[in-house]
Amino acid sequence: MKLVSTRWWVKALLTSHGACFGVEFGGKAYLLLVAPRNVVIVPRPIGDRVVEESGLDIGRIAIALRNERSAQGF
Repeated sequence: MKLVSTRWWVKALLTSHGACFGVEFGGKAYLLLVAPRNVVIVPRPIGDRVVEESGLDIGRIAIALRNERSAQGF
């Protein structure tokens, strides 16, 4: 089951595999990912589409964020 909310200033994706919340305010955006092996808060560009591009799948979002961090040398 997936529950998606994009109508308010907090975007939410809730699934049986975890949760993902996006917040945009004051010209900044943040993503909070809560998954079985990850709890991550990362700043993101305004209008970022990593959640949509990952097919609204918590595991794929976590992999995409981890790959970005690896590419940046973290």
